[in-house]
Formats: sequence, structure tokens, C-alpha cells
Amino acid sequence: MKVWPIYFIAIASLLAIAGCHKTKNIAVPMPEPALPLESYNQWVNPFIGTGGHGHTYPGATRPFGMVQLSPDTRLEGWDGCGGYHYDDSLVYGFSHTHLQGTGVSDYGDILFMPTNHKIHSSDSWRDAYRSKFSHKDEKAEPGYYQVRLTDYNINVELTATERTGIQRYQFAPGDSCRLFLDLMHRDELLWYDIGTVGDTVIYGYRVSKGWATEQHCYFYAVFSKPFRNFNQLDIVYDEPSTDGIRRQTLEQVQVFSVQFDPTDEIMVKVGISGTDIDGARNNLHAEAKHWNFDQYKREASDAWTAQLNKLQIEENNPEDKTNFYTAAYHCFTTPNLWSDEDGRYRGMDNELHKTDGYNQYTVFSLWDTFRALHPLLKRIEPERTRDFIRSFLNMYKESEYLPVWELASNETNCMIGYHSVSVIADAYFDGIRDFDTNLALEAMIASSNGPQDEKMAYDTLGYVPAEYFSESVSKTLEFAYDDWCIAQFAQAIGRTDVYTRYIQRAQNWKNVFDPATGFMRARRNGGFIEPFDPYEVNFNYTEANAFQYQFFVPHDIPTLEKYMGGNEAFKLHLNNLFKASSKTSGREQADITGLIGQYAHGNEPSHHIAYLYAMMGETAKCNELVQEIIHSQYHNAPDGLCGNEDCGQMSAWYVMSKLGGYYICPGGPDQRFTYNRNNYTSIENERAPVRSLNYIIAPQERAIPAITEHLITPVPIIQGPQSSFVDSCAVQISCAMASALKIRVYPLLADGTPKDRSMKEYNGKNNYKLVLNESSKIEVYAQSEGCDMSQSSVATFIKRSDNKKITSITAFDNQYNAGGDQALVDGLRGGADFRTGSWQGFQGKQVVCFIDLGKSQAISNVSVSCLEEIKSWIWFPSKIEIYISDNGKNYSLAQTLLTKEAQDNYSPRVKEFSAQLRASGRYIKVVAEPAFESIPKWHLGAGGMPWIFMDEIIIK
Repeated sequence: MKVWPIYFIAIASLLAIAGCHKTKNIAVPMPEPALPLESYNQWVNPFIGTGGHGHTYPGATRPFGMVQLSPDTRLEGWDGCGGYHYDDSLVYGFSHTHLQGTGVSDYGDILFMPTNHKIHSSDSWRDAYRSKFSHKDEKAEPGYYQVRLTDYNINVELTATERTGIQRYQFAPGDSCRLFLDLMHRDELLWYDIGTVGDTVIYGYRVSKGWATEQHCYFYAVFSKPFRNFNQLDIVYDEPSTDGIRRQTLEQVQVFSVQFDPTDEIMVKVGISGTDIDGARNNLHAEAKHWNFDQYKREASDAWTAQLNKLQIEENNPEDKTNFYTAAYHCFTTPNLWSDEDGRYRGMDNELHKTDGYNQYTVFSLWDTFRALHPLLKRIEPERTRDFIRSFLNMYKESEYLPVWELASNETNCMIGYHSVSVIADAYFDGIRDFDTNLALEAMIASSNGPQDEKMAYDTLGYVPAEYFSESVSKTLEFAYDDWCIAQFAQAIGRTDVYTRYIQRAQNWKNVFDPATGFMRARRNGGFIEPFDPYEVNFNYTEANAFQYQFFVPHDIPTLEKYMGGNEAFKLHLNNLFKASSKTSGREQADITGLIGQYAHGNEPSHHIAYLYAMMGETAKCNELVQEIIHSQYHNAPDGLCGNEDCGQMSAWYVMSKLGGYYICPGGPDQRFTYNRNNYTSIENERAPVRSLNYIIAPQERAIPAITEHLITPVPIIQGPQSSFVDSCAVQISCAMASALKIRVYPLLADGTPKDRSMKEYNGKNNYKLVLNESSKIEVYAQSEGCDMSQSSVATFIKRSDNKKITSITAFDNQYNAGGDQALVDGLRGGADFRTGSWQGFQGKQVVCFIDLGKSQAISNVSVSCLEEIKSWIWFPSKIEIYISDNGKNYSLAQTLLTKEAQDNYSPRVKEFSAQLRASGRYIKVVAEPAFESIPKWHLGAGGMPWIFMDEIIIK
């Protein structure tokens, strides 16, 4: 096999096993003469991922281009995020921006649609110009897309330069053309402008609100032939009638049309920009100087030929070769160029800036792409990776933080972590250092501490507390990994003070590790939330459950192995993950797909797990699983991806694995692949040594990142009742690693303040049991040999003065249990975030709760605390009925409360609905009716079942 510099090269037919090796440098051979580029474009199928839940688009783009000119067949819904779905048969037009496989929709800017005299009569402007199409009359390849519009007999062809979309429309002989330009397509239009220059140019802009809250897209469109009758579309709506008389309203929509004389062919070139109309015009004039469509198509194809030649693989199976090069193609479609040809771009501060000798980029899906896409691109796109990092630092200067999930210079704050730091550190340790490292460290530290409040809690407590923040387990684990990246980077540039602080923060994963179960678990009030089901999908994890986050400690696997009980116990946990039932419990989560046991390849938290077998010396098992994933989760078909493409991450896993391995832990100085096979030769780019791996290294020689200094003692676990208690309660105190405990108990007064000089102190070994007979606050420290003293763990347990209890209640959803059957009378209140677990949730049902006060007594008030967040399908009840009884059998209606709240208010709200009473009795029945039988049509969740969320019934 020949070895060429710059390229990744792999022998895909070799299936022998290999481990995670220490590599040996050998002599670098003289470079061979440059060879003609092979056209791998023929092996790319852009329709892979356009079906199922892949959310990809099939249209025309250049590698990392600003323009993604693609058909739009789906206007809404989760599977319409890419604008196109293979199951559809109607096309609404061709817009110039699309997102590659995301889980939230946006873009779809500047939509054009050609028609003839046969446009449809419809109240909806979109239905007026849409057309049927057939996949038999459709074609896509890198840089080119073609489809025939069945309703109009018009052939549409699309290609692109980096910043300009090129369209060619071919008509039946003698047909006229009416071309629609829709500025309202997709997300909410905030403001716009449009104008013409003569009879061949239309220019304008749209500023829209969607996932990106203020996205600017400017355009400059030039036509190959003159147009006439530039008009804004009028829509006539029938008004609702109450007296039988028909009335109509005329409304103008931001949809425009022009007409052309009968012609065989029309071309349109559309330059776009995020800066201004001048930027769009300049981009067009710089990149699209002629009217030869076929030449633009060839140039786009040549650009993809050169790009795909950066990854060469010897593969005899045509299906596997198509899967590989389509995956490579997807890897090279994001991030996207954001600066104009003159270097100007719109920044995070909404001001215009200019780069100096590099490009600004956008669309950074970092929660996904730090894992495999960016480690792949750092090797084959080092200069572009440098520009990514400079883009990050520009964003920091413009917004005070590094990007989390940036889109068109808008921070969406989607997903968790601060994974820009992983990309920066990983590139630095691979030799990409042409950026301001001191500024980078400053930005890393700023991003680790804000702006989200959970980062402050994480720093103070050593973990993210579940009573205040959702996704607390995942956030703790991912913050700890990012802190490790910061520590490595700080040490490399000589900031040992920062290194010491962050290498300790990097160990905070220990604080959510439960030694009793071996899982990472959510902590509330000092202990772990009960009951616990590792199969349950809930809001303590990010798009996952405890199984899938069990192994997210990529930077400290040897310590995790130790905490789990050693090598054999660790491998048992791995085996159990892959052998477990593939059913999950709890909430529905569309992202949990591609299941092998509880391994979920359709979502990113699982992506590194199969390679942990190689780290444990089980190289055969690693290879077996990787091959199973390759062949079961990737197919040459529209539904050939088992989950969202996620801006290249799903494909990057495939590319890396076919090349022979995976970076389990990007971001450190030890740049090692974890290999899944032997007899594998790779030269990863011109800066790396040739590595010959024709041997297997013994397990004791494994090279695995580990934290071995500045060790912390885990925060102690204070496990007690999940709600208030009546007589007494038992509290178990322990630590994840054997240690001495220092325990302080503060009995509390009725107002929650500590009693004077009442603190009791205990010193003992690990695992200590206390029995509380009064309301108390407990504070615990732990000390392990050779480690610093732990951060304190604090818990408060409240004794109720009354004997009221719930005797019966409608079944609540277990993921929203708020602590159990007595949660609605335990005196503990929920906050404004329903995901923290302090609320009881009931979906699509009437809620009936029976309460025994313990004795007959006067009742002056009954209040029910409810939450509403209609974006998440949670509404206030439509009505609440309060019943009173002396004997618990015969109840009398005391009062009916009608909520009278606006049901279309999207702001999260908490409200107490109160009944003022003059009554007496021992038993109370509360009945709450859901807002609707099913969610109404005006809501995105139309047809679904609404929720009722309650957190307390207060009785006076």
C-alpha cells in the first residue's frame, strides 16, 4: 500500500483486532510524486440522512460554504429541521441556507420558486406555488442538485460557489415563468426590505427570529433575463361569520413575484451575506462573474473532489464505500463560512467586524462535534481549525464568553458544557498554535464560570444540584471534562495556578458517582434522588439516562475503573450496558435511537463507549462492537443514519472508526488514537510522524489519561427522606471512597434558623447513621489519605408539626414524582423550572387527591400551587374543585376555582389558586381538571395530551 503525505489512509478490509497502543516512530519516507485526484464524488449519496431522523439536506453547497442551496419540502416539525424529508412529495421552493442534521430548525433563508401559468388557487401563499415532485426525477451529488417540478414541468438545477447560489430553470417550449421570492419562509420574520435595480436585479434582506433570536441574511439576486411585474403577493382571507354574511380581508404577505416572457431557460445568481446588501453584492461579483451554469457545476464538483481526496480508503464493498464518502462529505459541510470575501462579518454584538488574513466561521454544534468532528478536522484541516479557534476568540471578545452552540452570531445556549475549550486545547496540543494563547485561557476561564448560575453552584458545591437545575448529572460530568481541558492547556502555557485549580475541578465527577450502584446519579439535598432506575429517561440527564452517562469520564478512566471496583468490575459494567434491555422508561426522548442494549449510537453521549474495551485490554471486544455499530447503524439509504447527523458528528464517528480508531479524550497533551484493529498504517497529516502499528501492546502498557495529583476527596453523601418527616427519620452518611467523616448537626427552630449553641459534632469512619427527632441541618466533611479535605455537603430535614397525609392520589408520572406520595403536603416547594423534579406531573388526566388532616378541625383556606409552561405542554388546570368530609366517605363541594388564565401565554408561571372557606372537617378532596382534552391546533403540540403540574396543597 502506498503512503501519501497529508492524507488519512486506512485499510478497511483488515478486521484483525488491536488495542490502545503506545506508538513508535519510524523513519519518515520520502514523499512520493503527486498523483491525479481520484473522483470520490461518485461515492457520495447526499440523500443519506434525509429520511428517518437524520435531518440532512440534499442540496448544493461547497466544502464549509456559506450557501446551502437546497429544496424545502417540510415547513415544520422535528423531522423538518433540515428543510427536506425524503418521505415528502411536495416542494415549496429552494432556499439558500440550511442546517446539516440538527435537532432544532432554523435557516431556510431567501426561498425562490419558479412556476408557470398553472399556479394553484389557495388561501395559503405557500400552497399557491408549491409543486409535486418525484424521486425518479431528482438527482443529487456533491455541489449539485436537480429536480423536475411535476405541476409546472420545470426542471430546476442548483449549484453554488462558497457565498453564492446558482439556479437554472428550464421550461417547456412556449411556457411563461412566474418566479416567487418568499421572505417569510421558515422562522418568524422580524423585519425586511426589498428593492430592484433595473429589470435584472432584486436585492434585500430578512431579519428573523427562530433558534437564532436575531438572524440577518442579506441577498443580491441577478437574473439572466429581464423580468417584469415585480409585485407583492396579496392574500384574501374569509372572516368568521356570525350573521351569515360573507366578509373578506385583504392581507399582504412578504412574498414577491416577477414574471418573464416565454423562454427556454432562466438563471439566477444569489449572493448572500450576514453583513449588509453591499456584502451580498460583493460576494456575488467576486465569485459568480459569468452565466455558464455547467462551469459553476464543474467547479463545485472539483472543489469536492479535492476535499474528499483528503480522506482515502481502500474498500471493495460499494455500499461501504458509499457510506464512507457520504460520511466524509457530511463532515465537510459544517462549520460554515461566515465572513464576506472582503473579511467583514456580523459579530455576536451585532456589530460589523473585519478579519485580517483568515475566515470567520459559524454553526458550531460543539456539544456534538468536540467528540469526533473537530478531532478529525484538526488533522486534515489545520488551517481551517486555526480559523475556528480565532472565530471562537472573536466571539469571546464580542460576547464575553466562548460559543456553546453558536448560529449566525447568535448564542442559542442549546445543550450543555463549554466545549470550545476542548477544541482549543486539542488543536494546541496537535501543533495548531497560531492564536493568542493568553486570550484563549482568559476566555476558557470566563466560560467555565458563567453566565449560567449552575456553573457557580458547581464551583461552590462540587456538583450541579438537582433541586435547582435540570440535567444536573450531565452538566457536572461535562463541566469536569472541560475543566480538565482547561487544566491541560493552562499547564502547557505555564499557568500552574490555573492548572492546580482546574485539575481539582476536573475531579468533580466523583461527586455524582454512587458507589452502591456504580452509576452517576442526581443529587438533591446532599444525597441521591430516590427512587432510582438507570433505564429512566428524565431531566437529570441530557437526552439520555444513567446507563448512557455512566462512562463519561474520558479524562480519568483509571480512577473511574477504581471507583467501580477494578478492571473486572469496570468491564462488567460495560458488558451490562450492551447486554441490557433496549427499552427505556420515563419520558419520551426522540434522540435516544440506535440502541444496542442501552448503548444509544443515535446520540452523542454513547459515542466513545465501545472504545473503552480497548482501554481495558479487551481489544477483540472493542473491534467486534465497532464493526457491529458500523454495519448496523449506517446504511446507503435515506434513513441510513440512526439519529440526527448533528453537524457532522454522526458521520465523523463513522469516518474515524473506518480509519481505525477514535479519540476518546480530545484536549490533552497525549494525542493518541484508541485503535480498533492492527496491521494498520496511518500518516495523519504532514506534521505527524508515520506510525506503524503492526503489533499489539500488552494491557499494562495502555496509554490512558488519568489524574494523579492534586487529588480531591469526594463530597460526602447525606442520604435521608426525600420529603419532610413526622416522628423521626434515619440519615445515612457516607463517602464514595473510604474516608474519615466530620459531621455537624444543627437542630433548627420553627423558622428554619439554627438553635443557639446547639451544634453537635461527630467524628467517625465512613458510613455513619444518624436518627433525627427534630428539624435539623447536617453539614459533613470527608478526608481521605493523600487527598485534600472535601468540600462540605449540606442537607436539611424538616419535621412537620401536623399529621396530615395523602391517603390516595391519581398516579403521577414517575419522572415528575417530587419525592413520592406525600410530596404535595410535605411543605417543600418547587421553583420555576419543572425539570428539577420538585413538581408532580400528571399528563392527560384529571387529578384527584384525598388528604387526611388527622382530626376534624376548622378550615379557612385551601390553596393549590401549580406551574404553567405551555411550550412544554404544561397548563394550569381549567378548574379546581375543593371538597370537605367528616367521615372520608361523603364529600360536599366547598368551592370551585376557575383559573381564568390566558392559555396562550408562553412565559413560565407559578401560581397559587386559593379557596377562602368557612368550613370544618377531617378530610379534603382536591380535583383538578386538565386545560384541554387534547392540545389545540394553534400549538405545536397539537393533538397531544396536556400536563398538570402541582407542587403543594396548602391547608389552613
